[in-house]
Amino acid sequence: MENTQPLFQAVLVDGSTFVGGTLSNTKWLEIPTEKAIRTLLYSLPSGDYLVLTNYDNYYQYIEVTTDIIGGNKGEVNYEYAYIIGARIEMAIVYKINLKTGSIDVQQLKMNDPYLLALNPLGWK
Repeated sequence: MENTQPLFQAVLVDGSTFVGGTLSNTKWLEIPTEKAIRTLLYSLPSGDYLVLTNYDNYYQYIEVTTDIIGGNKGEVNYEYAYIIGARIEMAIVYKINLKTGSIDVQQLKMNDPYLLALNPLGWK
């Protein structure tokens, strides 16, 4: 059964809500930059939501692969969604397997090379 919910909903500090798009067009970079996110509700493959609240910054991106040979050549496969909530010196990284729905959680310091390598434009 295909998940028809928006990919995420961001409740901003002024109480307004920004509704995200789909895996192929998340609309993450369209979140207004003049308003911080208070709560992020991220849609899981099961139809439930992962809720992050009161972080200083949030980040999300989708990991995809593309078939390069065979009958599915050129097909895009959505593999993982990454949701990150950061507070002061620590970040929690949620790696969501979009095929199985399993979630790996990792806590990192903000000076971790993985976090430093992320495109700064993605932080909200």
